[in-house]
Formats: sequence, structure tokens, C-alpha cells
Amino acid sequence: MGGLLGSLHPFFVHFAVALPIVAFVLDLGHRVRGSEVWARCAMIMMIAGALMVALAFFSGHFAEESVESFLSPAAKELFETHEVMGKVVMGLMLVLAVARLYLGTKEASYMRSLYLGALAIVIALILYQGKVGGELVYEHGVGTVLMQQSTTQPYMEEEER
Repeated sequence: MGGLLGSLHPFFVHFAVALPIVAFVLDLGHRVRGSEVWARCAMIMMIAGALMVALAFFSGHFAEESVESFLSPAAKELFETHEVMGKVVMGLMLVLAVARLYLGTKEASYMRSLYLGALAIVIALILYQGKVGGELVYEHGVGTVLMQQSTTQPYMEEEER
């Protein structure tokens, strides 16, 4: 199960990035148009986004198991940052999803403004985490077949060899 869930990490990640952004845009649309439909769609997208962030986090945890021993020191440091950001983002997204449910389709209020501001910050964190994840894949080859082919043994420090 862990291998399958870990292999789905890239799939979940794309939705975890896109859905909160869509929720934010829909909520802005609700503020401008005042349409309850926009508010309902924003709420659905936020809940789906929080679910995808949680799935991305847990699938990342399982993906880590398959690559952890092959990481260079530089990649390990990035990996730690990516992992900590995942925990922070998941916690914040779950709190914001509950807040969004509480707000429902009410008209604009200062609470909705606070929610939108917090969501904008979380989206920035998600984008930063995605940048770090991209560096892991595209600069260090983490999780790619190329990494596993070029590194037949787990990474060892110079003094361990």
C-alpha cells in the first residue's frame, strides 16, 4: 500500500496546488458578484483542496521511504524543508477548510476577509513548498528512475566509505 500511495504523490500534489488557488479565486468572485453559487463552489474547492493537501502529505511520507537512503546531504536538507512545510501547510489547510465551512455562503464580512488573507498566505506557502519539491526532483533527481539507476547503493558520507 505504501509504495502505491507514494507513487501517487505527484498526482495529489498538482491538485493540492491548484484547488486552493481555485477556491481563492471563486471566493474573490463571490465578493465581487455576491452570488451564492460562487460561495458554494469555493467551499467545495476548499474542502477538496484540504483533502488533496492531506493526501499529498501522506503520499509524500510513503514516497520518502523509497528515496531517503539515496539522498545526498544537500538533498536531505531540502527534503527536511519540504517535509516540515508539508506538515505546516496540511495543518493550516485543515483549519482553513473548517473555517470555510463555518463561513458558509454568508455575505462578505471581516471574517471572510481574514479567511481570504490567511488563504493567500497558505497559497504562498504551498507555492514555496512546490518550488522546493521541484528542486528535489529536477536538480537532485529525487524519486526519478535516473536517481535509482545512477545510485545503486545508499548515499554514504565520505568517512563512512
